[in-house]
This record gives sequence, C-alpha cells and structure tokens, in this order.
Amino acid sequence: PKERIELAWKAHNVPYETQVHIQLVEASKGTQVSVFESGWHDDQAGLDSSYQHCTGWTHMLMCLKAWLECGIDLRS
Repeated sequence: PKERIELAWKAHNVPYETQVHIQLVEASKGTQVSVFESGWHDDQAGLDSSYQHCTGWTHMLMCLKAWLECGIDLRS
C-alpha cells in the first residue's frame, strides 16, 4: 500500500482522463520513483498530450528531488 499511488488524471488538451501509477521502490541510495501513465487515444492529439505529460512528470520529479534533498522550492 505504501509503494504505489494510483489516480485518474485529466489529460492536457484532450477530453478524457488517463490512469497514472506512481511506483516507489526502495533502492540502495534512497527511493526509486517511476511514473507510468496509460489510457491515451491513438491519434495525434493523444500523442501530443502524452509528450506534454512526459515533460510535466519529469519536471515534477525534479522539483520533488530538489525540495526533498535541498529544501529548494523550484515551483515558486
């Protein structure tokens, strides 16, 4: 229960939600975080939105790392 977060997420620029799974795995130097997102439609709008989400999740994880390890809020 403490290793996985699942949620429905309103996808960017498309009229549907995707399913997000955030997996937390203990690693030798901390915790490995993986984000999986599914439910994209196989069309150009779905592809474009999925690429934007990929960039967004990367940014979110970088902000989380900066805050947890250094106390720096990259979002302000």
